[in-house]
Amino acid sequence: MVQDRTFNDSYYAVGQLDWLATIALISAVLISLSFAVRRWSASPLAHWLRRLALASWALGLMLILGTTIAWQFSNPRLFVERIWLIEALDDASAIGIFLLLLALGLGVAMILAAIWNLMFRSRR
Repeated sequence: MVQDRTFNDSYYAVGQLDWLATIALISAVLISLSFAVRRWSASPLAHWLRRLALASWALGLMLILGTTIAWQFSNPRLFVERIWLIEALDDASAIGIFLLLLALGLGVAMILAAIWNLMFRSRR
């Protein structure tokens, strides 16, 4: 027996808000760390990690936003017989999230390299 139900889409809005808040938090932390390292550290390793973290962050952000736009503005009938397209968008989004988390990890390594350089620079 099939029941007619109406579904509320508020959980989609909450889910998107959660993703946006997570992405905004990661971005704010990474940009703050990058600014601090650029301004106060002379460590070449910290600056190299900063460039790598910002590149990973930018690529991850572009992948996530690109897949989100593709999901939002595409016709649902496009996905009916094209499961591979759903899998490709899902994989691209997962890679984007991985790159954002990698950027956050590189940001932590960047700060540790800068602190290491500041602590032991005078001993050289």
